[in-house]
Amino acid sequence: MENLNYTKDDVKISPNEVLAVISSVNMTTSDAVYGTKAKKSGQKIIAIVCENADNKITHDENLNHYQQGEVPDNSKLGKFLIKYGGLKIGQIIKLVKNENGFWKVDF
Repeated sequence: MENLNYTKDDVKISPNEVLAVISSVNMTTSDAVYGTKAKKSGQKIIAIVCENADNKITHDENLNHYQQGEVPDNSKLGKFLIKYGGLKIGQIIKLVKNENGFWKVDF
């Protein structure tokens, strides 16, 4: 499994990629994030905010919370942990722009 702990000097970036710093990690619920459109009412969600000040990009990513030891590798949280090795404020991650022009965490 790949474990990337990025620093700004380590990564070559294409025009559709930026490095961003995790500036906030909060626990919330699916109801607070999605309102009446929540698929599972009351589901715990890890809400992270990533920022790239140079490009004036702020991105919010919501990851389903699982009990420790129960995180499926194919979940967004599982993919994040496999690629980046953890989740902490100040961590540098890569964002990629999708075909619709929206930034997403590169899992």
